[in-house]
Amino acid sequence: MADFVTLSCPNCGGKLQVTPDIDRFAGSHCGVEQIVKRGGGIISLSPVIDAITKVQTSVDFIAEDIRLRRDQEAKAQEKIASELRVRREKEVKAQEKIVSELAIKLLKGEITRLQNILIPLQDKKNKNSVKQLKAAVKGSIMVCILLVLLAIGLGTGALSSSSKSATSLDNNSGCIGGIWIAAIAFGATAYSTRKKANVAATTEINITKEIFDKQTEIKNHETIIKQQP
Repeated sequence: MADFVTLSCPNCGGKLQVTPDIDRFAGSHCGVEQIVKRGGGIISLSPVIDAITKVQTSVDFIAEDIRLRRDQEAKAQEKIASELRVRREKEVKAQEKIVSELAIKLLKGEITRLQNILIPLQDKKNKNSVKQLKAAVKGSIMVCILLVLLAIGLGTGALSSSSKSATSLDNNSGCIGGIWIAAIAFGATAYSTRKKANVAATTEINITKEIFDKQTEIKNHETIIKQQP
């Protein structure tokens, strides 16, 4: 049996003696490389380009499979991230709802407490009392002015009258002293009355504003609750 086999190039027909150590050769006329295949006692030729094409096809297939797998993994990760984001948003909104409900409860309690303070100030009787206090202030001021003028007049008359006795002068001096004391007492009463009226009015204004602010805050929290799914 010969140690070689003569084969022809499928492209150009060039002859080649294929020995056991030859795995590939190129056609003598076309230069196309051929791969020597051996199996089952049969020797055949296959163009290298076919093998390269098959390899390229396999590579492309693997690359496409990898790309598809990566796309699937990316979509799966994106889906998981989206689900986590939605779940987190729901948890945050649920917490906001709980916080708002608690805040509304506390604010309503504060409003009730402030209203209990404000009601006496807004009561008609107390309103009249405040008006009476203001009227008393004006009356007290007028009385003080009259008493001061009267005291000054009596003091001047006592000093200018040389015909009065020493006993009469002493009596007038005592009367003048009493008038001054009464004037000071009326003045103190007028100041205290006016101060109470101002404090009551200022307190009413401040409490009313605080109640309005808390009612506005309650509306904001109610809006947050309504926005919850």
